[in-house]
This record gives sequence, structure tokens and C-alpha cells, in this order.
Amino acid sequence: MVNMINWLKGYVRIRVSGTSVERFINLCGYRNILLWDLCRKEEYYEMFISLSAFRQLRPIAKKTRIKVAILQRVGLPFLMSDLNKRKIFLFCSLLAVFFWFISGYFIWNIQINGNYLITTEQIQDFLKEQEISIGKQKKYIDIEKMEKDMRISFPKITWVSGKIQGTTLLLDIKESENTIEKERIEEGVQYDLIAHEDGVIDSIIVRKGQPKVKPEDIVTKGMVLVEGLLPVMNDDGTLKEELYVSSDADVYIRYDYLYEDSLEEGYVKKIYTGRSTTIPYIRFGEKELVIHHEPDYLYSDVLIQESTSNLLNELHIPLHWGKFQHREYLNMETIYTKKEATDLLEENFMKFLTTLSEKGVQIIEKDVTINKSDNKWIMEGKLTISEPVTTLKKVENKKPEDIMENN
Repeated sequence: MVNMINWLKGYVRIRVSGTSVERFINLCGYRNILLWDLCRKEEYYEMFISLSAFRQLRPIAKKTRIKVAILQRVGLPFLMSDLNKRKIFLFCSLLAVFFWFISGYFIWNIQINGNYLITTEQIQDFLKEQEISIGKQKKYIDIEKMEKDMRISFPKITWVSGKIQGTTLLLDIKESENTIEKERIEEGVQYDLIAHEDGVIDSIIVRKGQPKVKPEDIVTKGMVLVEGLLPVMNDDGTLKEELYVSSDADVYIRYDYLYEDSLEEGYVKKIYTGRSTTIPYIRFGEKELVIHHEPDYLYSDVLIQESTSNLLNELHIPLHWGKFQHREYLNMETIYTKKEATDLLEENFMKFLTTLSEKGVQIIEKDVTINKSDNKWIMEGKLTISEPVTTLKKVENKKPEDIMENN
């Protein structure tokens, strides 16, 4: 507590030298001037004294003919004095605190998780249509309305949860490969599950509806696999009525898929000249300030190095700075070797297989080859795949008299 009071009032560390230092210390005690942490060093003494008491030392020092030198200044009065000399620094500090406080009322980052079939760019475009973007005030964002509109705009989204955490808008999404959104399916209406390709039924598990096929049955495109009807029987085994439902089943169709990809034998290769130009920039959100104009190169590509401070990163304020490095190159026509062409085509093929796997498609067998024809490298072959059926077809309900006639 004493230290805090001394800091608020201010104090200094002084050096006292001369032939009558002991008399100086005695006179300070006689006048109730507090000295602390007093220590002797060779031919002088060092001690702390409060700022107000220091102003009373002049007559004592003159009377005892000693010299007083200030070694250190400590406390609030000296801090305020320094800040008063640095008004621009003080103004900028206050402005930074104000900016930090105000920025907490806005959204500075949008984080989207769980989307695979729908791209992040599509969701960002949707949010812009909803007038939700970086820099939007948090109080004007209706999370419940945004979630509802997103499910309507993207039928493949079965569940979405939005929340504001700090200055970040978090969107967690779950997708379904079903082409008809569950919320849009009308109750009491018949929806049949139909084949989207010619093939063979690999497996079928029905949860709702009547199965019309069994494993190893051959089916054609558009054929009904599961009918959206549930029969209700009388006690005597006769049909009482039929309930119209939406078919729900896990059905896999096995069929052959013809794969083909090609690569031109000749291509343009970049030959870098070694010349480059670095251009700094500052970006806030989508607004960008480039310090210089782009160089006058005939052909060039750009490397971007971007950074932000850890402080701004924690606050999620989209203030970034960096530099564009424009590298000049010349175009040279060249030809792919067999190994280069094979590597590129195989890389594309693996990406294709990964895409199928993400959609729930099972690869049963694959047989592809790479050949050269008409100045092209061609990868072609056949895949045997087992793909889930997700196509529902709405069927007009039968009239009651039609059901009676069928009975």
C-alpha cells in the first residue's frame, strides 16, 4: 500500500555528495523529510525521496554545501509528464483502445464448417445476398432467419447451426445427397425412389415404402425401385387403404462407368528470366490499397506473401499487409514425356476417385489404360461402381374411387 501511494505521488532516487552528508541527513530528519533505501557508495550516498520532499531540499543543500543529483524518476507525475510531451502517441493509444472496443460490435470473420457438396464460395454468395458480410453489425444478423433461408436455398443441407462467437460468425453444416429436401416433402403425397442409371441392384434396405426389386435384379433408368405406398389391411386380409409416403431406403445400383481423360501432347512451358518486381499492399476486408503499379512485363505470374499481427488475428479484424512478387517469364512450346503425361493423368484420375468416394460411391473394379493418339495422351477404361440411389419422383395421389375399383 505504501509503495502504491509513493508511486501515485512520485519519488526520485538521488545521489548526495560533499563533506557534510551526515549533517544533511540529520537536517532532513529534523524537518520530517523521509529518506529510504539509503546506502553509502565510496564518497557519496544514494537514497529515495518523495517528489514533494525533494522540492524542500534546496535550502538544506545550500546550508550544508552538498551536491544533489537525480538518478531515477519514478511514479505517475513523471509518466503523465512524458505522455504530455508525446501527444500524438497518447492520441493514437486512445484511438486504438476506442477501435478495439467498437470493433467488438461487428463481424470480422466468417467460418464455414461441414460443407463438401456445396462450395464455400456458394455459401459466401448466399450470405452476401442476405446482406451478411465482414463488417456487418452483430445486432442486425438474424441467425434463425439465416438458417431457415439457407435450408431453403440449398436443398442438400439437412441441418445448419449458426452462432456468433466473439467477432466470428460460425456456420456448422450437415449435407445430404438426397435431391429433395426433407422439409419440402409433402405429407400424404407419394414419392417413389427411382433408378437414375441402368444397372444391377447391389443391395437394398427399405425403411419406408414397398420394395419393387431385390438384389441382383436388372433395372433400367427411371424404373421404380421403392414405391411410396403403405398398404393397410383388414382383419380378413383384404386391402383397406393405402397410405401415401415418401420412400426411404438405402439402395445401391451396380453399373459400369466409362472413364476418359485426355492431355494434349504439346504445351507451353514457363521459362523464368530472373527479373521480378515486389509491390507492397494493405488490405482491409475486400478493399485493397496497392502502393505501386504493376510492372510492364509481357508475361508474369504473382507470388503473394501476406501477414497480420497476432493481436488482430485474435480479434479477427481483416487487416492484412503483404507484397506481390511479379516474376517475368517467357513462353516456350514443349512436349510432355510419357512419364509426365502419365503422372498428370493419374493425378486427375485419383481426384476423380476421391470425388466419387466422398459421394458414397463404392469402387468395385477399375481397369484403365494410357495410350497416345493424334498428338494426345488419352486415359480411358471402365469402372464398376456401386452408387447410392437418391432420386425421388413425386407421384399424383390416386383418387379414393380408384382404390375402391382396385379392391
